[in-house]
Amino acid sequence: MEWVFILSCVLGLLVFLAILQQVWLAYQGRGIRGPGLVPPFVGNIVAMIMTPWNFYIQQEKLGKLSWNSFLGLYVPLFVHAVLCVCVSDQLPLEFTTVAYARPHG
Repeated sequence: MEWVFILSCVLGLLVFLAILQQVWLAYQGRGIRGPGLVPPFVGNIVAMIMTPWNFYIQQEKLGKLSWNSFLGLYVPLFVHAVLCVCVSDQLPLEFTTVAYARPHG
């Protein structure tokens, strides 16, 4: 009977962390276009690995500046490399990952 209690506590904690991550990502991405919901803990890295071309096309449709989440990290994505360099020079250290998302000319 103890293992049922422990398992329910662990599952409850995982659900709480997944909801907390969604709230944190929504807070980080306020004012910037991005995905509505992100798969918990892994983010959209699975979509990027399985269909990279479609991932970048969908991300580019969101605008010149958008965001996504990979393995729980908030990642701003830019369509133009010059904008990426300009913004990455001025971002605080918490945004160490900045991506340039333009796979084609």
